[in-house]
Amino acid sequence: MSKTLIVLLFSASTLDAGTTQATTEIELVEAESYISNHNHSTADVYFEKLHRKHWNDLSDSQKYRVKVGLANVAISQGRSADA
Repeated sequence: MSKTLIVLLFSASTLDAGTTQATTEIELVEAESYISNHNHSTADVYFEKLHRKHWNDLSDSQKYRVKVGLANVAISQGRSADA
């Protein structure tokens, strides 16, 4: 687990457990950490989940990060046309 994820998890634990935005940010950071660790198949699952279940709740910058993450996964899996 990356230091960024640990700090984010600790910070989010001090927030209201029902805070959707904090939970979504944690999931996004976790998905990004899988790409950093070259675990692209797991990252794909997380980014697809964010895209499917939380798209309408994401900020513009979070939507951008999801799209970039999905593009990175597609490229790493040899699916350049999907990127």
